[in-house]
Amino acid sequence: MKREVIIIGSGVAGLYCALHCAEHSHVTLITKNKIIESSSSYAQGGIAAVFDPQDNFSKHIADTLKAGSYHNVKKSVELLVNEAPAQIKELIKLGVAFNKSQGQLDLGREGGHSYRRIVHATDMTGKIVEQALIAAVKKHHAIAIHEWEFALDVIKKNNRVIGVQTNKNHYFADAVVLATGGAGQIYPYTSNPSVVTGDGMAMAIRAGAKMSDLEFVQFHPTAYYLPGQQPFLLSEALRGEGAHLVNHLGQRFVAELKPRDYVSRAVFRQQRQGLVYLDFRHETKAFLKQRFPGIYKALAKDNFHLEKDLIPITPVAHYMCGGVVTDTAGRTSLPGLYAIGEVARTGVQGANRLASNSLLECLVFATRAAKNIISITPTKKHKNIPNHNHAVKIFNNNSDTLIGLKQQLQNIMWEAGGIVRTKAGLASGLAAMQILKKTIKQEGSPELYNMATVGEQILQAALQRTKSLGCHFRVN
Repeated sequence: MKREVIIIGSGVAGLYCALHCAEHSHVTLITKNKIIESSSSYAQGGIAAVFDPQDNFSKHIADTLKAGSYHNVKKSVELLVNEAPAQIKELIKLGVAFNKSQGQLDLGREGGHSYRRIVHATDMTGKIVEQALIAAVKKHHAIAIHEWEFALDVIKKNNRVIGVQTNKNHYFADAVVLATGGAGQIYPYTSNPSVVTGDGMAMAIRAGAKMSDLEFVQFHPTAYYLPGQQPFLLSEALRGEGAHLVNHLGQRFVAELKPRDYVSRAVFRQQRQGLVYLDFRHETKAFLKQRFPGIYKALAKDNFHLEKDLIPITPVAHYMCGGVVTDTAGRTSLPGLYAIGEVARTGVQGANRLASNSLLECLVFATRAAKNIISITPTKKHKNIPNHNHAVKIFNNNSDTLIGLKQQLQNIMWEAGGIVRTKAGLASGLAAMQILKKTIKQEGSPELYNMATVGEQILQAALQRTKSLGCHFRVN
């Protein structure tokens, strides 16, 4: 019998795991949009790895622990850092063209890093890695890709996860892997694409999997934002190369390379007085266009030019540091269920993610999960069957009612569970979310219901953690 593996999600974690599993298994890869649409594709900065002779693993570990407020699982951090260089070399074999300088990898620096150790492909690292992995996955005979299919819930038998129920089918497998990303869309201002609605986390919550650290939502301090537009992330690498942050008076107000939680709060406070800007006017046009071609082009569409204009910014919801609890092999508390990437709480990120450790986490723990999965003895499974009872209009979220409910949900999260939190705000926000969740369930939007499910859990976790830690910041 052939081992069957189901992977939900087509970001770097899901694709990389699929490739590793497919050497010894048949893989069904399910994604609710087109295969390239994921947070991974929007990751600009790069992948942290030790290559500089002046640097070493101990320093990368120390930086990760410090950024995470020492809330990390140290064993997981050590695995992450020690296995990083090998993962970069593996991507190069797959055709990823990282930037080089004088024949060596060009290493950038970002906030919280004590050395230059960010391997990057211009300012589009995630997209370029994603494209290479998609090409490899599409060529592999043992991987079946199902685009535009929405995973509704896992299927359990005797407390073991044995499959997945989608809006089109029931699938059965020896292992089910959640690689669904985070939940940024529960906030009105986010760097995440529209598909990132907490689906995997919500599925795990409903299935009874252990969750942890959901209160730690990382806000990225710098996204280009004009009212009415979707925010566009301005990579931390900009500040790593010397960009300043200035207030409405043109004054610098923060050490730009401090960890993200610190810089986000500083920007948030300044916004109470007026607009805040990214200032790179002291750098040449030639350098900026060469180093940040994607960002430069995107800003130029709105007639903003890095070398001569102040760029308006706002903090945005960026990354979930918590999620489905896993061990170092990606196993959750439910037998048969794995979680990798941002949906997982491996303990690597602690209370605040160190820049450019996220794609690295996807690579390292996707590999480790796959190694465990291919050791499973295949079992006789049910036949996959059409799911006629749930042929719901999953993607019909454009009605006025659903748009209004989504805005209510996002406003609750921004005010109650945002950058600065209070006991009273969290309590009232949680009560409002619980009422809203019931209304959303009646409206029949699985995606919006997932958002409410995760939002409720974040507010509960934030209310229970009474002291500030990392990117969870409470004033009372």
